[in-house]
Amino acid sequence: MFSLETIQELKDGIRKGTPTRGPVDVQILPVDYCNAKCVFCPAISIPQEIKKKQAPALIVKKNKLDLELFYRLIDELKEMGEVKRVHFTGGEPLLHPELTSMVTYLKRKMSCCEAAVVTNGIDLVNSVEDLAAAGVDRFSISINGASAESLRRLGMGGNNTFDKIISGLNKLKEIRSRTDRPLLGLTAVLTRHNYSEVEKLANLALDFKVNSLTFLPLVLFKFGEHKSNEAHALNQEEFHKFSENLNNMQKVAKERGIFIGLSSLWDERGCIDSEEFYQEIPCYSGYIYLFVCPDGKILPCCNCLTALGDLNKQSLNDIWQSEGYTKFREKTLNIANSGMLNGCLCQECGYIFENEKYHTLLKSN
Repeated sequence: MFSLETIQELKDGIRKGTPTRGPVDVQILPVDYCNAKCVFCPAISIPQEIKKKQAPALIVKKNKLDLELFYRLIDELKEMGEVKRVHFTGGEPLLHPELTSMVTYLKRKMSCCEAAVVTNGIDLVNSVEDLAAAGVDRFSISINGASAESLRRLGMGGNNTFDKIISGLNKLKEIRSRTDRPLLGLTAVLTRHNYSEVEKLANLALDFKVNSLTFLPLVLFKFGEHKSNEAHALNQEEFHKFSENLNNMQKVAKERGIFIGLSSLWDERGCIDSEEFYQEIPCYSGYIYLFVCPDGKILPCCNCLTALGDLNKQSLNDIWQSEGYTKFREKTLNIANSGMLNGCLCQECGYIFENEKYHTLLKSN
């Protein structure tokens, strides 16, 4: 992801005004639907009428990525320059019946590419053995809560949901005990439904010997005056209590060699707001990143909701080198002057770590 070769290619592409290779970081949605109804998810929290007018890409259409189209995508990505990381996410990727075939093909074509599966873990126990054998390098389990009751409040399912997730984690623990692979991380979107469960979540992480437990800021999807999920955000006092408890558990985890911490930028309530960040740092996603929808549409970023191409009608290289992509790159590199992009939720960006890392390495290289 951040090799000297990648940084030099990024620098050359910026100088020329067009990338010298294909993306190195790709996010693929095998399906756009899910078996949970998390209260903070845009598919659930944003009213349908607002999605129709301002964010049609967030409307769940029950799309499923065609396997042959996926194979062609991987072939073209390899021709454009091997990808360093692919995230299979969603929706819920485990709901795609051919996910194992996708991972197998990816690893056969690009063996050095990191294959990561981001899942809520509800169906993990049924497929984890096959996925691990296919070559998944890392599982990221969006556990979000440490009890059946908190998962119910979060909209992740009935009382047996937590037991299903634990069964999947037990199976992963068994697989990892043999080879120490695949890597395993737990994540939890911080809300007022789970902020008091830091110790319980940390103990789960310790019990399952995961590599990391990462708390994610709540993304407030803002459309004009409407903030879709603000009712689930912490107040300042609650965030302070969470931070104190997190600090205590970090000391315990460090002794055990496990990372427990926060990701991205946080405001005083535990929400994300990256507007000030992008007044200082450009966005490099147009040269590095690609987002593939299950209907074959290509988005430049998971928070930019206007498609720049369609794999059913165009080659990936034609999309990547298109005029629309060129204009997107110009705007993102100049985001400090031009401000947040129309059609993009830049203030809720989840690619901050990568952009900051690329920016630092470009300056030092």
